[in-house]
Amino acid sequence: MIFLIIAIIAVIAARYIVYTVRIDSNSMYPSLRSGDLKLAYNKLNGNYQRGDVLIFYAKEYGKDFVKRLIGLPGDKIDIQNGKVFVNGNLLNEPYVVNNSVYCGNFRVPEESYFFLGDNREVSTDSRSFETPYIAVKNIKGKVVMSKVNIQK
Repeated sequence: MIFLIIAIIAVIAARYIVYTVRIDSNSMYPSLRSGDLKLAYNKLNGNYQRGDVLIFYAKEYGKDFVKRLIGLPGDKIDIQNGKVFVNGNLLNEPYVVNNSVYCGNFRVPEESYFFLGDNREVSTDSRSFETPYIAVKNIKGKVVMSKVNIQK
């Protein structure tokens, strides 16, 4: 009976609390590297902050992505020659490498988020999505730790 209870708790935790994803590109380099296996947690909380690295499902690609949260619901995002402004303020992004010269303007709708990769030149993110905003229901969790790095 105790093993059954433990198994049920493990299944519930895996489905609703903890999520894993393998990084398959260098779009988040140097924060995350291709081959990393990452853990995310607290899928039910939804208390995410700008700068968090999250796992989300991108419907148009039919797969999970791991990117940095840049825009919260209601934010105005302006990208000018690679510099990101949120609600008129320049965003301090010490984690960005290989910045691009991309320019664009976005207004994040309610119940949605806007994401960018840290390695901007090679990242497929909100800038290139047909629908640039990820609905809150498609957020799987916040990346919290690296289990292992497997080099290809």
